[in-house]
Amino acid sequence: MATIEDLIEAAAATSEPALTAESKIALGGVDPLGLRQINFDLMDKVFPGINNAAAHIRPFTVVTWAWRRAGLIAQKQGKASIPMSVLEDFVARIEVIYAWSQFLRDRDSGLPGRDVLAELLGEDSYTFGGKRWEQRKGGRTYSTALSAPVNYGSALKTFHWLQPALDGSGALAPTELVQDALAAMDEAMAPYLDHPAFSSFGKVAVASTDAAEWGEAWALCEPTETEQQAMVEAMAGETAPKARRDGVALVLAAFRHLGGDPSVAELRRTMCGAPTDFVAPPELVPVLRAWRTVQVRQTFRLALEAMLAWVCWRIEFGPATTSDLVREFMLAAGEAETAGAWLDEMKDPAMGPVDWLEALDVNRRRKLTPLEPRIGVQF
Repeated sequence: MATIEDLIEAAAATSEPALTAESKIALGGVDPLGLRQINFDLMDKVFPGINNAAAHIRPFTVVTWAWRRAGLIAQKQGKASIPMSVLEDFVARIEVIYAWSQFLRDRDSGLPGRDVLAELLGEDSYTFGGKRWEQRKGGRTYSTALSAPVNYGSALKTFHWLQPALDGSGALAPTELVQDALAAMDEAMAPYLDHPAFSSFGKVAVASTDAAEWGEAWALCEPTETEQQAMVEAMAGETAPKARRDGVALVLAAFRHLGGDPSVAELRRTMCGAPTDFVAPPELVPVLRAWRTVQVRQTFRLALEAMLAWVCWRIEFGPATTSDLVREFMLAAGEAETAGAWLDEMKDPAMGPVDWLEALDVNRRRKLTPLEPRIGVQF
């Protein structure tokens, strides 16, 4: 693939205009405007070390437990060393078995990789080994794997569930913080630990009936008290960063303010302060401001991306000049003659950043017709 320097050099050497090959732009991408990293940096001022994909406790336990199982199997074999590829293969196997087992329980379980593993859900068994497995394993390493950085991978380390093994092999090992949680997992899975999937390296076949049975034993939404306590210590214990301790304290303060059993949306909204009647304790005002900044920035990012999506959608129906796009956008967005007047019409003092985000999400789900191009957000 040509670099920008190659293109500049080629342009400088060209004396006449010429036709270029048709552009082949693949659909997709999670950050079309290059704004996501700023959001991550802001989020680190409130909840450093975690992303929005790490929503459950049990995957932390499963991945950490898989690394410990790999270490125990290696010890039993009595070899001086085990190749990292063998250890990683075992951990990848446990991750896939776990996700498979949970999708058999509930296809909307909230774990990454449902579409990728859809094929397994209709099979009687699956062999972890051979070309097919290698392709599946390689395709999920940086995308749908629980250990992928975009999912639970980074948090497993920053929350000190896993650390580099002391032998310098590159393998990972559980920390002292989570030993009780892993013991609870051992107890839950005790009836099944003799199965080759949990007790050996290399090629292994697993029946879907076994995966379904295991799915109940290590169910996603049923973490033990010891797992919950380990996560409390990891998130807000003495070794946690001050920013995260303050972020957790803000969540608890908002929770107590609301009383009862508030929804996640209610908590997020209250943590922003205005327009709610929640007033944070003085020591938590800086983290409240940081949290509110994250929500405003996320609204800004998604609104720009929504506008880009609207433009891309509009030009599918024919070419348009920039002036045409602006005019059509303003007509679709409202009746105001100026942007300032439009903003005055859209402003609602009862709405805050979280409400704006919800408005974006609701309007994103609307069905558009060729005669109704819309940005799809009002706030």
